[in-house]
Amino acid sequence: MKIKNNIKKKNDNLHHFISNHTLIFSIILLINLLIFFSFINGYFYARQKLEEKSENLELFSRKVFGDEYVESLKKKKNTFSIINAPYDKVVILLIDSLRFDFTLYDTNYEKEFIGKEKNTDIYNNISSEKKNISNDGEKKNSLFFLNNMINVHHILQNEKNNTLLFRFDADAPTITTSRIKSIFMGTIPNYMEVNENFSPTTSVEDNFFEQLHLNNKKVIAIGDNTITHLMKHFSKELVYESFNVFDFYSLDIAAKKHFYEEYESNDWDIIF
Repeated sequence: MKIKNNIKKKNDNLHHFISNHTLIFSIILLINLLIFFSFINGYFYARQKLEEKSENLELFSRKVFGDEYVESLKKKKNTFSIINAPYDKVVILLIDSLRFDFTLYDTNYEKEFIGKEKNTDIYNNISSEKKNISNDGEKKNSLFFLNNMINVHHILQNEKNNTLLFRFDADAPTITTSRIKSIFMGTIPNYMEVNENFSPTTSVEDNFFEQLHLNNKKVIAIGDNTITHLMKHFSKELVYESFNVFDFYSLDIAAKKHFYEEYESNDWDIIF
């Protein structure tokens, strides 16, 4: 009888032990699931689109400042104001995957130019006489990202009043589609938009190009077709497929050709 009681007591203790640990495990599992779903909900949030759009700048100015004030501004053609833009025409050059250090120039470092001549008109204006060669005559490790964009360095050095170089850090995801939206729509990218990088859709939200259209500006798009998939209201689209991994040159060659052709004409306000 005593043996049976001991066995029963052991079974009860084992049952309580399992029950207690099962409860603790269940609580921990539930907490982890809540943390996981809270994280996923914040990480892959579905952004609500804003369909309201700003109106024409002149109409807005008339409502805020009055017709008399706006008309007085329009008469001052040489004065920059909310009505009179500082420039008649603007060219926006957007380079995908351009690292900031690509634009840097180190006067103590000189590349070895193989098979091509230096751009003497610009290169000779840069005070760089030091060679990147050690005392024993052996060349140091090449920094391939340095001193490639000599034109940028030349402009920064010789047109300081008209040129500024900024650096900004982009949070992930840094895919092309999300970054274009951030630049021209002011939105914050999220990981739900990653799939749009391969099949971008036209945005219904207010954006830079929408406002240009509302203000009767003619915009020409040249180069990558991603921008024309995301935005609309371009007066002319001279774009090409951007995901052709077998051809890295045709798009650049065609874009350069189209740019010089359109630049000579006067039928545009902005070339992008």
